[in-house]
Amino acid sequence: MTRRRVNLRNEDLTIQLRPVLDRKNKSWTGQIEMFILESPKSSLPKSDRDELYRLCTMMCSVIPMMEQDPDLMADIDEFAKNYTKQLFPQKELTVVGENGNVVTLDFSKTDTKGNA
Repeated sequence: MTRRRVNLRNEDLTIQLRPVLDRKNKSWTGQIEMFILESPKSSLPKSDRDELYRLCTMMCSVIPMMEQDPDLMADIDEFAKNYTKQLFPQKELTVVGENGNVVTLDFSKTDTKGNA
């Protein structure tokens, strides 16, 4: 689950969310339109495309389910926060010493382990 721009491949299915804007097209009304996009050039067998489409419809169905069940929305929100933290853990520097205006940091918990 990443937030990035990618080049789509022919076998990709994409869930597109389009925000519904107010009359002045300035602000989001809180409503969305959802689309499942697929390329007519996909080389996947029809049965595979159908299964992927079914998965996309299940994913899209979660949104109206959350509208009907606030507890489900809270559970999914909490799960998503924790899942994102697991996927993208925050790298923190640890202050190991201070001497006047000199601060000593521990880089051992970073990707480069202080060897960048």
